[in-house]
Amino acid sequence: MNESKVRFIKDDAITFKYARGKSSETGKEFHAFHEIIYFMGGKAKFISENIQMDLKPNTLIVIPYETYHQLLIMNSQDAYHRCVFHFSEVSDLKELINQSMNHTLLIEMNQNFQFLFQQMITLTEQERQDSTNSVVMHAVLSLLLNEIATKNYTNIETSVPNTLSEKCTAYIAEHITGKISVDDIANELNVSVSHLAHTFKKQMNISIHQYILKKKLVIAHHKILDGTPATQAAIECGFNDYSGFYKQFKKMFNKAPSDRDLGIDVE
Repeated sequence: MNESKVRFIKDDAITFKYARGKSSETGKEFHAFHEIIYFMGGKAKFISENIQMDLKPNTLIVIPYETYHQLLIMNSQDAYHRCVFHFSEVSDLKELINQSMNHTLLIEMNQNFQFLFQQMITLTEQERQDSTNSVVMHAVLSLLLNEIATKNYTNIETSVPNTLSEKCTAYIAEHITGKISVDDIANELNVSVSHLAHTFKKQMNISIHQYILKKKLVIAHHKILDGTPATQAAIECGFNDYSGFYKQFKKMFNKAPSDRDLGIDVE
């Protein structure tokens, strides 16, 4: 029986989503905004540059912007149950965001976290959303970020250190503003191109070419938000063909690089 449902609370800076059922995030491995997920139920695997883990219900996932990640749903999509905060630059929370959203974290949920998310779920059940809900949403996110920042959480034992894909993503991060070829990466890591491409796709569930392209695009997106002209941002991220950059940017973000509103756009 399909029980899919999605409920939102939104304002200009923050989106909160409570959902059960099929995800709309397929193919969106990079975000231009920060993300905090409360994984409530289902069977899924989390993949990032240095984490590969089968998730358990009641796991909190902290994902900074521009960070590669995937949640692979392993059973019926109907069982996928989660809460999600999406946010970018929230002026009154800037310091807390800088303190808490600096690396990917998988945290076992505690009562403080569960209470905060339950307050938000209750708000989504209201037929009409008003400005009071936005105020509460800001307050809850502030408490959540403060909890993450001050408790000095470390990851559940999840790291997969020194894998070939991790070495590959480290090389890409170091050279992301220039031209990056799979041949160059393979030579640097002393492996064949075919072995590198196959292993990367198997471990990361994305091709190297797509990983590089999407990482460059999300960095360019952030530069444009910070005021860099789109043409300059494209060049700084290694795109020499602006028309090609334009097409790929619009495909990934559903907006042109020149659009004034490049903020959070979540389904």
